[in-house]
Amino acid sequence: MNTKSPGSRIKILRQQLGISQEELGRRLGVSVVTINRWEREVNQPSPLALREIGRLEILNTPARS
Repeated sequence: MNTKSPGSRIKILRQQLGISQEELGRRLGVSVVTINRWEREVNQPSPLALREIGRLEILNTPARS
């Protein structure tokens, strides 16, 4: 899996947040099957889902001093 692909970035973010696919799906309003398919590159997230994932990523980024 390419570390720059959307699926791998979603998986890495989810792992950094310490949450399950089920929890990420709940936060994004999608099923665990959808999260699994995104991470495996079977399907791609919609633009709206990508925006919500980006918000999670921003919230997970440490503030710079």
